[in-house]
Amino acid sequence: MVNTMILKILKNQRGQGLTEYAMILSIVSIVAVGTVTYFGQIIIDTFYGMINDAFSGL
Repeated sequence: MVNTMILKILKNQRGQGLTEYAMILSIVSIVAVGTVTYFGQIIIDTFYGMINDAFSGL
């Protein structure tokens, strides 16, 4: 019973498309997390620097 269901899923083209979509989504998520981790502190420093420059003239 379970083997038959697994074989049907593996033969189903929609299942293959869903698997490819999940893999692409996973890769994009990993790249996004890596980018934010790598550039996060630079972005925060730049943001706070602009805020300090904007309010230092008050």
